[in-house]
Amino acid sequence: ISVGAGNHQLPLIRELQRRNFMVAAFDRDLEAPGAKLADFFAPISSWDVDAAGRWLDTFDGQFVGAFCFSYGRALATQFNLIKRYKLDGHIDAERVDLSHDKYFQRQFLQQAGLTKIKDIKLSGHANVDEELRYIVKDRNGGSSNGIKVFDNEKLCLELALNPKNYE
Repeated sequence: ISVGAGNHQLPLIRELQRRNFMVAAFDRDLEAPGAKLADFFAPISSWDVDAAGRWLDTFDGQFVGAFCFSYGRALATQFNLIKRYKLDGHIDAERVDLSHDKYFQRQFLQQAGLTKIKDIKLSGHANVDEELRYIVKDRNGGSSNGIKVFDNEKLCLELALNPKNYE
């Protein structure tokens, strides 16, 4: 199983096929380079473990492994597929959480004394300090995607208009 079919997965797909393994790959991008190379392909996001599992359940054969050269939620998908199909390579859930949950990462780093960045969970206006500027990132966001900078007034407005985005 190739979790993703982008450029980073191509060496894996090629090597598995060279070793006579059939490769089932999924990626949200229909034009992903591994889509044509894999023996089986489905247009499923590497973040959507439920859809991937439903698709993979339609196969009759036994899976040998689930592989991923990505980060974040794709690793969580890999972890869950390894667990679902009882494959080698199982790791504990805490390590998987470290790969994609930014709040959990910060807590882990703070406990180890490796960061001084203060994290807060936003819930309404109660936590907003008038003197500070805020850098806001989705706790499960990838790379630097979706990072926003707010002063206190704009943050209060954002929280009031889009509270579901910050639960």
